[in-house]
Amino acid sequence: VEPDLSLCEGRSVVDLSPREVGTYGERVAARYLAGIGLRIVDRNWRNPYGEVDIVAQDEYGLCVLVEVKTRRVPDGSLDLVPEMAVGKVKQARYKRMGLYYLAMSQWADSVRFDVVAVNVDPHAKCSVRHLVGAFAWEL
Repeated sequence: VEPDLSLCEGRSVVDLSPREVGTYGERVAARYLAGIGLRIVDRNWRNPYGEVDIVAQDEYGLCVLVEVKTRRVPDGSLDLVPEMAVGKVKQARYKRMGLYYLAMSQWADSVRFDVVAVNVDPHAKCSVRHLVGAFAWEL
């Protein structure tokens, strides 16, 4: 993904705090998801079980809860795997949030869990990986 320094609010990626890097990655992910046809319903949706980075709706009307993981990488190296940070604890939390969203939503009747991994270099150039259905309900 080409750099969009407007997402950094005019600052260098190197100068961003870890939280700001995460926010930058969420903006990149939201733009990417919208670009492939998902409708962004909500961002940073807070609930009693935590926070969902992005709530989206796919072309079939399916609710998609998206966890975004962003890592700052050295110049010229966009091959880290931030998605590996979505372990069993985070997955369990997203499943609880998914159940809560289904109970509270007027439109959602099914939920898919996706992960978007964003690596960003010092020049704000990004690589984006979208793991569709990254994990599933375990019955």
